[in-house]
Amino acid sequence: MVLVICPNLAVDHTLRLEELRLGRVHRTRDYARRAGGKGVNVARTLSALGEEPLLCGLVGGGAGRFIEEELAREDIRAELVPMQAENRTCVIVLSRKGEATVVNETGPTVTEVEALRGRVRSLIGESQAVALMGSLPPGLPEDLYAEAVSECRRADIPCLVDTAGPALETALAAGPTYAKPNQVEAEALLGRTVRDWPAAAQEIRERGANVVLITRGARTAFLSGPAFNARLSPPVVPVVNPTGAGDALAAGLLAGHLRGGSLREVVVLGMAAAAASVQYGYGRVRPAEIRPELVGFEAL
Repeated sequence: MVLVICPNLAVDHTLRLEELRLGRVHRTRDYARRAGGKGVNVARTLSALGEEPLLCGLVGGGAGRFIEEELAREDIRAELVPMQAENRTCVIVLSRKGEATVVNETGPTVTEVEALRGRVRSLIGESQAVALMGSLPPGLPEDLYAEAVSECRRADIPCLVDTAGPALETALAAGPTYAKPNQVEAEALLGRTVRDWPAAAQEIRERGANVVLITRGARTAFLSGPAFNARLSPPVVPVVNPTGAGDALAAGLLAGHLRGGSLREVVVLGMAAAAASVQYGYGRVRPAEIRPELVGFEAL
């Protein structure tokens, strides 16, 4: 079982437009409402890859009931902690060209800190791997992910961190197996505009992670690992909905790790899963369309 910790679950509203133009009135071509948050996308991909995810997060209010219903409909197993506040809403606007404009609410102020902590601790020991996904809503301590990483290290369980800001900084110091910042998150962490991406990946790895993979959307990603550094080029594929591609990548990393693959095989599987997901969005993939052999890999 892969434990996916995602405290800041959401309801995703997706609108399809011909083109988004600021200051104009638009009419949608299509509309969808689904359970969201990075962890939900990860769980979808893990399931498609043959793993057994278990999602852990906070739910409350009408939005929380909707999330529970949607997870059950998708057959995503979950251990959810009730909260008094209402879950957030995220709005994704997709253009016909496959461009995504995303507006994420910060999330509600949470008071159920100890309840979530207790649930996370009890579930980590039952897990083969752990994914720590997304932002922390107000009220949760910045070192919540760091505490989980430390628990994983004590139990010798591989873990992956995909977050930003202070939560990423403290989690790195705790020593996760994998850290997967994107370009914006990496530059914010380092406090500068990055020109040398291999050096940036190495610098972030030196903060405590065993493996760091900096993703940059459809452009080259940069890996820093214990034995080598590398650049990876994703396959060129038609982009319909890029939302959740990074989450599919995270799921591919953990699935590859659990299969006992080499670091090269692990990161190539992750990149291939991300490329396969952009045709559908939100971590949805078809296993037959995951093509690791199309991922470019160059050791540095």
